[in-house]
Amino acid sequence: MEVWQQITDWMTAHPATVWSVVITSAVLGIGTLVSVPWVIAALPADYFVREATSPWDHWRAGHHGLLLLRILKNLFGILVLCLAVVMLIGPGQGLVALVIGLTLVDFPGKRAAERRLVSIPRVLRTLNWLRSRRGADPLIVDR
Repeated sequence: MEVWQQITDWMTAHPATVWSVVITSAVLGIGTLVSVPWVIAALPADYFVREATSPWDHWRAGHHGLLLLRILKNLFGILVLCLAVVMLIGPGQGLVALVIGLTLVDFPGKRAAERRLVSIPRVLRTLNWLRSRRGADPLIVDR
């Protein structure tokens, strides 16, 4: 019981910090509700069956800007992962931010993990339901 009293005392002493956390959590929650369906609908229907390209293919082809964008995307993904860890401890959409951060960061085995996750019937049904609400074609997956 003493721990809760200390937390309450700290929150009473730092109302600006508490409100900033509450507002940030609300903004991130609403942003997640709006952006996730949009991102899922923006995926090409064959995203999970086509071969992924390496960022170095773009570099060799002279598309240096694409490699820079990929590096920035990974840095942003790492930032989102760090914020997700904070949100797991405190209030916020920690699990959702964790998933978003992992999808942004490139790592070995990511493509196979994405394909396994999407091949789960319940996950695929949910993703295709979200896509249908936005007028996008259903995702194509290997079974």
